[in-house]
Amino acid sequence: MISGFMSSEKPQPQSAKGAHREADFYDLLAWIEVNRQKVIAGALALVVVGFIIATVRYTREQKEIKASSQLLAMKVTLNLPTNAVPPAPSEFLGIAENFSGTSAAERARILAGTGFFTRGKYSEAETEFSRFINDFPESPWVANAALGVAAAQEAQNEQDALASYQNVTTAYSNSAVADDARLAMARIYEMREQPDQALRIYNELLVPGPGAQPGEPGHPEAPARKEALLRANPELNTNNAAATAPAMPFPVTSPQTGEATLELPTAPVTNSAAPGDGATETKTPQNN
Repeated sequence: MISGFMSSEKPQPQSAKGAHREADFYDLLAWIEVNRQKVIAGALALVVVGFIIATVRYTREQKEIKASSQLLAMKVTLNLPTNAVPPAPSEFLGIAENFSGTSAAERARILAGTGFFTRGKYSEAETEFSRFINDFPESPWVANAALGVAAAQEAQNEQDALASYQNVTTAYSNSAVADDARLAMARIYEMREQPDQALRIYNELLVPGPGAQPGEPGHPEAPARKEALLRANPELNTNNAAATAPAMPFPVTSPQTGEATLELPTAPVTNSAAPGDGATETKTPQNN
């Protein structure tokens, strides 16, 4: 039995392998002959599926091209140095509805919100920007839409504007509009007479961001905003506070006794009224 087992483990000759493969091939041909109708039906199904996939892909590409062409034609009128009336937000919404599922429709939706905002229709702008965030959470313009929501709320004097700006700085901290949201927060703090909070934000914006070059300043608008804030609120200026701090006493040695005492520096004497008006004139004693 052991010898039989060992003989079965020996490699088979090449001729035996070739004969086995040939047998498998003939078995396949026999199966195809028996199941000819099924094979033909399966092949036709594959052809139909491939044709449908190619048609859908072609239709989608053509839809994207057409949507992009219409959107591009509308955007060109916005950039021309003429008195041409810019497209209405409804035109952008038309592209978004007629070509839904395309990247052009995505861009048209955020352009519609921007169009409402520039026309002073802040409620409609807030609605469109909010819809954009819900429908396109992975869009590269979702941070801009979030900033648009906050700006529209601020334009409507809504109390939620500050929280919406704060949401932009936290949810989209790495976006290009995060610093713009911080500037808007500082502006709201100034309007609410909270200059200390505004100063805190300006100081944060003065710090160069990650990846900045050596010597590169922070946000370009922060220095001017901070300077204007300190002019309006001089009590926040630490330099002024240091200048008006009480003077420290200093030791003085008496020439008669030789003892050292502490004296406070005196301010220059000024007359509050001219002599002869009933005020007492103070004179500085002079040494003979």
